Amino acid sequence: MPPKKIITGEQIYNAIMGEIEPDLVTTSGVSTDVRRRGESKAKWNARMERYRKAFALYEKCFTAYVAHLRDASKKSRAATRIATERKFHDEEEATANKLLSDITHA
Repeated sequence: MPPKKIITGEQIYNAIMGEIEPDLVTTSGVSTDVRRRGESKAKWNARMERYRKAFALYEKCFTAYVAHLRDASKKSRAATRIATERKFHDEEEATANKLLSDITHA
């Protein structure tokens, strides 16, 4: 079962795209594929080009975000593994010392 607090793909998309082109977030309600009332063909073409560039930039940003998450996850996993191994080592050493003490003082 996945953790409850992991954000969804849509939330990631909207967070990134919202910084690039707010028209293109899933919650904008903007019709992006049709000409707007009173929009000239030239303005529509310019808007479509702006959207094309926004999607290209989104892909770059998303790739960088995923790489950052992967790196942060690896670092967290390594730190946890090291801490866990240290704890087990310390516990084993304490047990060995106790046994040695019990044997030498018996």
